[in-house]
Amino acid sequence: MKRVALIDLQEPEPKQEILHLHLFHTSAGSYEWEKSLGPSPLHPPAFYPPQLAKVKDFYLSLPLSWLNFRILELPFADPDRLREVIPFELEGIILPPTKEITFDVVVLERENGGCKVLVAYTEQDRLRDILERLAALSIDPRIITCLELRCSLQEAKEELPWRLLDFAPISLDPESRLEAGRQELVAPTINLRRGPLSFARDREKTKRGLRLMAVLSLSLALVVHLDLGFKIVQARRDIASLRTEMRSRYAALFPGEKNVTDEVYFLKSHLKEFQAQGEALKEVDLLQLLVDLSTRKVPGTVFSEIDVQESLLTLKGQADSMASLEKLIESLKEPLREISLSEMKPSAAGRISFTLIAKGRSV
Repeated sequence: MKRVALIDLQEPEPKQEILHLHLFHTSAGSYEWEKSLGPSPLHPPAFYPPQLAKVKDFYLSLPLSWLNFRILELPFADPDRLREVIPFELEGIILPPTKEITFDVVVLERENGGCKVLVAYTEQDRLRDILERLAALSIDPRIITCLELRCSLQEAKEELPWRLLDFAPISLDPESRLEAGRQELVAPTINLRRGPLSFARDREKTKRGLRLMAVLSLSLALVVHLDLGFKIVQARRDIASLRTEMRSRYAALFPGEKNVTDEVYFLKSHLKEFQAQGEALKEVDLLQLLVDLSTRKVPGTVFSEIDVQESLLTLKGQADSMASLEKLIESLKEPLREISLSEMKPSAAGRISFTLIAKGRSV
């Protein structure tokens, strides 16, 4: 069972502050009245901290005469946005600077996305003074509201401006004040503990929330960083594995090449060579060349190698005599052009090894 105390601060005469303290406890989601203490002057009080030891939360109701009011019409109705904009709306139309007041708003009407609001405000210094005096009694109100304001709002709204401009205390019988107090515990009409005067536990709760958010953000950043680091390490391993595989494949394709430092560069060079050779092969009808060589075969001669580089052909072979070689050269003049004997040397069994250079006929 949670116990709550409502401090009803009244000012029957100017500068005459009287306290009434009402104790409630929670019951079935509502608040039940236990007892009341007072009336008592604020100093010395008729009740002391031991009597309030089991009270969980304190609520403070200010006299209506302590508050000032303005009615504003704004094109939006979001509560948080209202509290951000209202200080600018009040600037220049109220006497104290807005940084020296604490305020809250009550939405009176909503229409077409906008609203008419009642702004209730008081000076921070006056509120700070009463909070310091209550703190001496170990009382720290979580909510600061006004019972008379609740009762005024429950009256006809068209009379509200005139009622609030009447600074004489509104007469409420004890039962009405208790009922208004019980309703305030459930849903406060206003709460002036905002900004620099906000409730300490609420500030600590906000700070804890911010600290928790900071810790979670750092944890998330650390997880992301670790995940990114793991991915980088894994990517480096994959790259190293690919390089090893590439070197192995390159060595298999070009076993005669040594000290290759950049396989990609050398592979591109080979591809360019292959491409050039492919373009060269397009200039020579290889099938026709082979047919011509076979039909112009000279007895005693044989080809061992045919190489095509661009349009240049290299023919290597053997002949049984110089006469056979000369007949071969003569027979090749029709399918080939610019034939020259590049190399000739004796080989085994008295044969002659030769190398012919020629150009093929264009396609």
